[in-house]
Amino acid sequence: MRDRFSFSYDPFLDLLYLRFFSTSIYEQTLDLSGVLIDISKNQDLRGIEILDASKVFDVEKSDLKEIKSLNVLFKITEENIDLNLTLNVSKNDKICPLSLKLSEINDYDLFKKTVEFSASYRFSE
Repeated sequence: MRDRFSFSYDPFLDLLYLRFFSTSIYEQTLDLSGVLIDISKNQDLRGIEILDASKVFDVEKSDLKEIKSLNVLFKITEENIDLNLTLNVSKNDKICPLSLKLSEINDYDLFKKTVEFSASYRFSE
């Protein structure tokens, strides 16, 4: 499933970008407490940009170069926009989970229906 997803981390900018390939056309970027969420016109998840990623996850920048797998759950309801993201990174030959959970009031005038995106990715060596 790697062909439907890519990620990059820039240690100089401390920027982690997760890109989900979609045939839907980009519509807007949501700002959830400094985490930028790109969505399509159909409200498909297209990307997640995490600024100051090492601070957000409270890790060394080098740890974010060692992402081995991730799980993401993105949900839009009439009331809220929720993001649950878990990155599993390799540190000292151990897998360490890094979690980010955000929930914001849906002030973006998005569709009045529930939209949910869930995915898991494992990266081979």
